[in-house]
Amino acid sequence: MNIKLIENISVKLLLDSMPGMIYMFDRKGFLVAWNKKVEEVYEYSSDELEGMHILDFIDSTDRSNVEEKVNNVFESGYDMVENL
Repeated sequence: MNIKLIENISVKLLLDSMPGMIYMFDRKGFLVAWNKKVEEVYEYSSDELEGMHILDFIDSTDRSNVEEKVNNVFESGYDMVENL
């Protein structure tokens, strides 16, 4: 096994061991990693989740606010939004 594959497997095992939903997005807002809890809660397969955008998970009425907050995170390193 190569090192990169071992690292990817280790990250996936770590994410899947977390009890809550964990997902990571790239700077453009596309999903790059997630744990099994995300698949269970949203009832999407791994194939369906691959390439989804962060705003795909947000109600249309809240998207502009969440998009602004996400941009703030990438610019300043922190922001917060509550999405119920």
